[in-house]
Amino acid sequence: MEKILNQEEIDALFRATQKGEISPAVSATARKNVTKFDARESSQISQEQVRSLSLLHEAFARNITNSLGAYLRVGFEVNLVSVEQLDFSEVVSRMPDMVYLCSIRILPLEATALLQMDLALAFPIMDLVLGGSGQGAFELRDLTEIEEQILESVVQILTRELQASWAAVLEVEFAFDQRQQNAQVISLMPPTERNLTLNFEIKMSDAHG
Repeated sequence: MEKILNQEEIDALFRATQKGEISPAVSATARKNVTKFDARESSQISQEQVRSLSLLHEAFARNITNSLGAYLRVGFEVNLVSVEQLDFSEVVSRMPDMVYLCSIRILPLEATALLQMDLALAFPIMDLVLGGSGQGAFELRDLTEIEEQILESVVQILTRELQASWAAVLEVEFAFDQRQQNAQVISLMPPTERNLTLNFEIKMSDAHG
């Protein structure tokens, strides 16, 4: 899964951290070293900023492990793999041809995040929601309207936990926007726009993505 913010949104998030405190899940070191960040003046986020973002989203991953595992009634593990800053063109170039994509509104910032989920993970999750075992071989194909609605309910859990993780840093709302097709995504922002990209690995039963 990837969640993407453009450079103005990154700037707004870091600027806002000066008005609040890092969540208790974040270390004391991170709390002491929150500083203003202007992506337009820096070609890359610093290691200190990467550490702070990593601590926050590692807590998010732990919460998702519990809440989504309970929702699906299955052993579920989520881990943060990387925090990167990439041009949007590179983000798009990394996307598989067949993947679940949806946009997420970030209010009141009027910002947009993009969530990507491998279909090799999406189909077992949908099978579990419908009462199946989530195991076995699944044909990777485009989703039906009903399947999109099922995944939307899963995304709503993700956005709720993401909002809870950010609550102590910034009062912001994450809300599902709409399913996105690969061809639509490229128009979301300019190809050279810098983005904060978070990569997570999810493991469950016989599936991972």
